[in-house]
Amino acid sequence: MTTHSRQIAVSSRWLPDGESRPESYVFSPSRAERKACRKRQHIAPSVWAPRHRILSEESALPGPWQNDTAPFVTPILDAAYTSGIEEVDWCAAPQVGKTEGVNTILGYAIDRDPGPAMLVYPDRDTAKHNLSKRIFEGLIRPSARLRSYLTGAEDDISSTRILLEHMAIYTAWAKSPSSLSNKAIKLLIFDEVDKYPRTSSRKETGPIPLGEKRTRTYKWSRKIFKISSPTIVTGEIWQALQACQVVFHFFVRCPHCGQFQRMHWDQFRMPENVRDPERIETEGLGWYECEFCKGRWEDHHRDKAVSMGEYRDILTGKELFAYLREHRPKRIGFHTPAWLSRFVPLAEVVAAFLRGSKKHGGTDWKERAKDFRNAYEAEPWENFEVQREADRIWELCDNRPRMLVPGPVNGIPRVAGLVAGVDTQDRSLPYSIVAFGWGQAEESWRIRVGTALTIPVLEEILWGQAYRDAEGNEYRVRCVFWDAMGHRTKEVYAMAVKHRGKMLPIRGRDTLSTPITFSPIEYYPGTKIRIPGGVTLANLDTKFFKDDLSTALQVQPGDPGGFHLYDRTAMPADYADQMCNEYFDDETNKWIQPEHKRVDFWDCEVYARACWYYLGGANWDQPKARVQPKPRPVAERTVTQADILNGFRPSWFGQL
Repeated sequence: MTTHSRQIAVSSRWLPDGESRPESYVFSPSRAERKACRKRQHIAPSVWAPRHRILSEESALPGPWQNDTAPFVTPILDAAYTSGIEEVDWCAAPQVGKTEGVNTILGYAIDRDPGPAMLVYPDRDTAKHNLSKRIFEGLIRPSARLRSYLTGAEDDISSTRILLEHMAIYTAWAKSPSSLSNKAIKLLIFDEVDKYPRTSSRKETGPIPLGEKRTRTYKWSRKIFKISSPTIVTGEIWQALQACQVVFHFFVRCPHCGQFQRMHWDQFRMPENVRDPERIETEGLGWYECEFCKGRWEDHHRDKAVSMGEYRDILTGKELFAYLREHRPKRIGFHTPAWLSRFVPLAEVVAAFLRGSKKHGGTDWKERAKDFRNAYEAEPWENFEVQREADRIWELCDNRPRMLVPGPVNGIPRVAGLVAGVDTQDRSLPYSIVAFGWGQAEESWRIRVGTALTIPVLEEILWGQAYRDAEGNEYRVRCVFWDAMGHRTKEVYAMAVKHRGKMLPIRGRDTLSTPITFSPIEYYPGTKIRIPGGVTLANLDTKFFKDDLSTALQVQPGDPGGFHLYDRTAMPADYADQMCNEYFDDETNKWIQPEHKRVDFWDCEVYARACWYYLGGANWDQPKARVQPKPRPVAERTVTQADILNGFRPSWFGQL
């Protein structure tokens, strides 16, 4: 046994007179003193966990932690403790190991990076249960290393906190502002954030901002985790992922050809003649097809492919740790679908998809579709039941050149007038000029769609140019509805004054008593400067006009009331996508715009339809065809002999 001792020389002047003066004293530090003073070698969480993390009997595989059970979890643990990382956001399907993963992080922090820790859960019951069962019984007690930090005092373990020799572990719940306050926290874990309420109370902000403020004291060493299965696009975890500096996806390696690829639903396969979800799942009739070599993966092939996989950034293609070394981000995200887990058979994935399809699912197919989206793809749910597809939008194109107005048919004008909708952005002005036909059907043709960078350019497009049909008939824009909200309201009001009678500034509202109401505006926003003559602001019931536009887009080409685009090659490349991004949510009875998707041209089309409604164009009388008058017959005059001699020949002369 090694003897830890040190000889310390003592000066004789410090000893009392008459005392013997030994040459040295022997000092032997205690075990606790040696433990406190030693410098420990750094090890990664993936090295620490197999040594000291023991999974409880409640786990599917109880016993020592094994990194190869979930190869997509351990890289996240190591990345979290890479230099410079402050926050990790993890969007994952249920039951793929994310909770056990962050509990392992807590265990690593207890042993290797101690400091006050807080775990935030959706509600109080969940917080109390997890602290008792998952943290104390499932994490600390089974591990000899972690168990050594217990004080032995019964009062140090309660339903809301655990006090160890060197740190405290607190729990909090999202609906309690008091549980989230008055503590300085170094390690902060938000569990299942999509189940949190928007605010902790009527007087407080949301639970996540409240919790994050607790880490200010540990600004340079804090670790923040947000983990959850996704729900909707506006959910906390999906929004957190969008705010990350980089999001890593797991790329598996084909056991047949060795090519790396990201697993996605499009490569799942099933027998062509079998569409019964129950049969597919019970008989294991689903498999995965490599997108490179077309090799067939059964479950054991998938497990091998995952074991050889790695996280990568999709944009740059860089491997996780190579990216971290090169770019040194502070906030990173991870996305983990269910089919990476060995506990999810491939046939189960196929069966879950079929149950969520309208054709093969039951009466609850829509709920099953949402479950597949959230629980298997780990993607947010969007109500796509009535969503327009981009290909369907492009089918509405005809062969007209850009800026050509449809001409008359059989002498009857097809176009009643031109209007425009303008959407105001900080650095651009998307617009759509639309020609509407006569009558209640409101058939419409796009004449010019695009984006102007400056107001003078847009003025020239709207009012400086005349648009013509193939016969040369001239048309001008009668009226413009121009979005006045945002950061350029003053400029839009100035344009309304300049082009009075030809444009109205507009503001969208979710629901109104009538489709359009009007508000007089006398001053420029935020000032006491009076607008010359004032302007009228049109308030639009956006749901009314979006419903109307959605209906028009469903009309088959050639039917009355059709929605026509000009030649596709001349249309903006992202027009169809923008027309598909916004969708109607049955539960809220509202149109939903995903925050990460653009809908500029969709808004322009809504404003143009509202403008035509404002003009009352559907009630205009269609002009009749212009009838060419027949030439009046000329009476034959009396022909004399002198006329004949002078060369005149009447109509009857050749009949002689």
